[in-house]
Amino acid sequence: MNERTPDPLPSRALELRQKFRSLFGDEPRIFRAPGRVNLIGEHTDYNDGFVLPVAIDLYVWVAIAPRADSRLVVHSTNFNQRVEFVPEDLSVHSEGAWSDYVRGVAYFLSRAAPGDHGPARLLLRRREQRAVSRLPQPGI
Repeated sequence: MNERTPDPLPSRALELRQKFRSLFGDEPRIFRAPGRVNLIGEHTDYNDGFVLPVAIDLYVWVAIAPRADSRLVVHSTNFNQRVEFVPEDLSVHSEGAWSDYVRGVAYFLSRAAPGDHGPARLLLRRREQRAVSRLPQPGI
């Protein structure tokens, strides 16, 4: 008889929700995305080549809630650090920190949506402006 281990996903979502509430005092929406590896075709999918990605059992968790202003506030539970910035004020440079990826995405989304009605700008201004993430780290 196979015994199933309890699914840790609901408890991780609850833990992230509680952490978000303690940091920001708001009720977040929780999202989870699986990690992936490419068995074949690294960097060929965007060059019309073949690729075989496979989802793995590591996930990126994000809790988000809207803000009234245009600032992005991002907190990493792995590093216990918070960064705050306004996407329109960013420049293209690396700080060598975990937040570089978030800054880069915010930078390009803010410039890809001219005017106030572009979907990327709406995303940045009204939705995902406060976030807590849990990224798997080696050995965790």
